[in-house]
Amino acid sequence: LSTLIHTMGVEHFTAGFSIVKEETPSSPSSQAHRMNAASSQPASTKSSTSKFRPLFGLIHFLIHITLFVLCLALATTYTLKIIHDDYFVTLMERARRTDADLVDEYTYYDRRCNVVDITATKEEASQLIVDSKETAIPAIMTHGAIMIPQLLSDDMIKELREFVVWKNIAVRGTDDEYPVTAGEHRISYGIEAAEHPTVVRALKAVHDNEKLKGILEGLVGRNPSLTEITAITSSYGSSHQPWHPDVKPDGNGLQFGRTYSHSYSLFIPLQNTTGEMGATDLCPGTHYCADWIDVQCEESKIGLHEIGDGGIWKAGNAVLLNQQVWHRGTQHTDPDAKDRIVFILSFIGRPIDNRQLSRGTYFHMKWNMWGHTWQDLADAA
Repeated sequence: LSTLIHTMGVEHFTAGFSIVKEETPSSPSSQAHRMNAASSQPASTKSSTSKFRPLFGLIHFLIHITLFVLCLALATTYTLKIIHDDYFVTLMERARRTDADLVDEYTYYDRRCNVVDITATKEEASQLIVDSKETAIPAIMTHGAIMIPQLLSDDMIKELREFVVWKNIAVRGTDDEYPVTAGEHRISYGIEAAEHPTVVRALKAVHDNEKLKGILEGLVGRNPSLTEITAITSSYGSSHQPWHPDVKPDGNGLQFGRTYSHSYSLFIPLQNTTGEMGATDLCPGTHYCADWIDVQCEESKIGLHEIGDGGIWKAGNAVLLNQQVWHRGTQHTDPDAKDRIVFILSFIGRPIDNRQLSRGTYFHMKWNMWGHTWQDLADAA
């Protein structure tokens, strides 16, 4: 092939690839020169060149496209290898660790919690209500939970509740429904930030609350990352959940402070909630407990409806929980009451905090929202 190209001239081979290229203007003298050169060539040579020009152009194109594909495949393979070696393998090794593997990462001390570790009684429950960042951070560090009154307006609560009721019907029985402890008569699922205008407006309302922003940034740093948007609905007939922290002691920041991050969940009730409707029970102070303390929690619990006056967890009164604190959803025993719906957002200190997510729970976050931070809530659409 190279001998044939050389025989017919490199100039003709190049011309074969440039058949469709528009000729550029040239001087009269150069045009005359080309005409004289063309007229001096034998007719058979001209005919042969014209005949092979399309073939040469095709060969030239195929060579270049093949080289391009090979280069692209090489770059893709190299990128995937980096992702596999630096991220996937690391995460898999972390996920497969046993307690023995964690011994060298232990940062706590061996202690057993008892009733003395519970930091507030029902009579002292008002200590969890905060009105500023300055009082909120010491309170949540002490009790593991605080209540922020009227985080959402009544109109926003009504609108958001209507959306969740509609979503419950749409999701029930599908693959989008998430497992939940004591799941009979309960339903939970992930919510996308931009899936409905109501969610967009609700997230903006949360973002615009300067008190909440100050509290979260005081706990986990500037512009915290979002790890969860969900709702949990409890209907009449649901039973008590067992006492639990959302992130478990064998894989959270309590015992392994350099390995696992601290995370916080914001519970927003979308209706006035009584104890008979299944208001969440709290065991304050147990975010420092690494052993099972369910018996003590049962004896010393505070229902969120018992914080404040009237025996009601008021719609819009958000509760911010350290995910290490022990709590439970309770049974819904009032046949005449509404479903108990709680809208939940969870936050973590990333990207500032490079520790990994704690173990023991699933974060209700759709894949297309990975990387969302506090500032994204201002305009989730």
